[in-house]
Amino acid sequence: MNILLIEANQKLYESQGKLNHLLFTQAKKYFSQPMNQVIESCISNDNWDIQEEINKLKQADLIIYHFPLWWFGAPNLLKKYFDEVLQYGEIFVMTDIYGEGGLLNGKKFMLSVTSNMSKSDFGCAPIMKNIKNIDEILTQAILTNKYIGIKDQLPTFHADNVIKGDTSELGNSYLQHLTNLAL
Repeated sequence: MNILLIEANQKLYESQGKLNHLLFTQAKKYFSQPMNQVIESCISNDNWDIQEEINKLKQADLIIYHFPLWWFGAPNLLKKYFDEVLQYGEIFVMTDIYGEGGLLNGKKFMLSVTSNMSKSDFGCAPIMKNIKNIDEILTQAILTNKYIGIKDQLPTFHADNVIKGDTSELGNSYLQHLTNLAL
């Protein structure tokens, strides 16, 4: 299986993207097996070759995005990556039925997200009283993948409460999540 790992760490504040890098590294170790080819895209430096990234997306069977949740969405580098790399004619085409022109059919994707919100905030915190889970916040990233033809979403990994909480077991929790996927 060809696994594309995308690391979208914007280094801001004191965190410097360390937790997302840890998760990216854990996924790289986990998938580095003889039957897999791990392909990496570190877009954190805001410097990528568009055609190279298009080729990586086409080659991948599974794409895993690693990013922090910022203001209830992906950081602007991931949005910029989508804007520049998801090219008409290469990744999607227009069709009579909106959203059905994706050219990356038969692939899977997964989101690995860190945030400072707690899972207990879903449905309880006043601004999140109608939000049941992290995927309801990650709609843009999910719909973007479905629009380009990647309809099969694996369960999202959400590392919550990362600023106030204990993150010492984060790497092990992510490895367990990947193991539970049974790929």
